[in-house]
Order: sequence, then structure tokens, then C-alpha cells
Amino acid sequence: MVSLEDYSINKFIDQLMIGQLGTTEVAAVGIASKLLLLSMFISSICVGYNILISRALGAGQTFNSVKISKICE
Repeated sequence: MVSLEDYSINKFIDQLMIGQLGTTEVAAVGIASKLLLLSMFISSICVGYNILISRALGAGQTFNSVKISKICE
């Protein structure tokens, strides 16, 4: 998983490089970076759900694991 500092530095460098092209391009990079951040957030939530499912299955609680797995579909 990319740390938040690496993400911020990467987006700053993107803005510096794209900033020379024009305002439309800068806006496109800004929107794309927000979508990337959103997808990283959703991915981390699903990883958390996988941990909960694994714990429920390990404890023999298959009913709870099925309930949890339906949340992250």
C-alpha cells in the first residue's frame, strides 16, 4: 500500500510537470488523483473485511462470515 506521504509527493510532482501544459490538463490530473485516492480507500476497506471474514471462518462462525462477505460485494 502506498503511504499518504508518497501519494502526496507523487501528485505534487504530477502537478509540476503537467502545470506547464495548461489548466485543463491540471484539472484532469486533479480529478484522476481524487479517483485514485478513492479507489485506494475502497480497497483498504475490503482488506479490512477480508480480515473479519478470516477471523469468523477461523472461529467456525460460517454464518457471520457470509454476512460480512455480502457487505463488500
